Amino acid sequence: DAVDKLNGSVELYLIGSGVLLDKKYKNRLSKYHILGTMAHDDVLKEMAKSDILVLPTLSDGFGMVVTEAMSTGTPVIASGNSCGSDIIINERNGWLIPIQSDEAICKILNKVTQDLSIIQKYGNAALRTAKINSWIKYEDHIVRKLTDCINLIRNDISKV
Repeated sequence: DAVDKLNGSVELYLIGSGVLLDKKYKNRLSKYHILGTMAHDDVLKEMAKSDILVLPTLSDGFGMVVTEAMSTGTPVIASGNSCGSDIIINERNGWLIPIQSDEAICKILNKVTQDLSIIQKYGNAALRTAKINSWIKYEDHIVRKLTDCINLIRNDISKV
C-alpha cells in the first residue's frame, strides 16, 4: 500500500513464496518485482543491492532478516513486532514503525527519496550495528538468560 501511494518513485522487490498467496494483492503484484523463493546467499545479495529492507511484520520473534540486511549495509524499516526494537535505533540505523502502518512506511520512503544520502548514512550505521551484534554475542546473551532462569528455578525448588 505504501509503495502504491508513492506513485512509482520507488521499486518494490518481493522475496519469498508467501507473497503469492495473498489474494488481496494478486492483481497489484504484476507491477512489482517478484523474486520468489531464493537460496540464502542469493537473498543476501539482493539485500546488498537494495536501498532499504521493509519488514512490517505482525509477529516475528527474532527476525533474522533484520540483522542479515543490516550486515549488508542495508537499513531496515521494521515494526516493533520483530527484533527491530532490540537492534534498530530509530532514525539512526533504521526505522521502527507501528504495525500495519503503510502511512509510516510511506512517510519514511518519501523522506528518503527526497534525500538519498540518508540511505548511505543509515546503511553505514546499520553495518556498524550488525558488527557489534554478532551471533556469538547473541548466543552468549541467550545462555546467560537461560542460566539465570535455571538458577531462579533451583532457588525456588530449594525453598520447598
